[in-house]
Amino acid sequence: MPELPIEESARNPESVSCPIARDCGGCARITEPYVEQLAWKTERVRAALAQHEALAGVEVEPCLAAPEPWRYRNRAK
Repeated sequence: MPELPIEESARNPESVSCPIARDCGGCARITEPYVEQLAWKTERVRAALAQHEALAGVEVEPCLAAPEPWRYRNRAK
């Protein structure tokens, strides 16, 4: 499966364009480069599956990048 292109601005933690990011707290990793956020998500899924013996061998593909990584985020509790 082809990877989606990642905008250069998404690679730079200084490029965060959300005006309420610091007050909102909804995107805990928004100050990290987007590629690091994707890697973290992938590893989190791998670790969760590894806790279950029947799923420990499941191959986890890397998370795909969103075409526009800043305008889709939600916070749910």
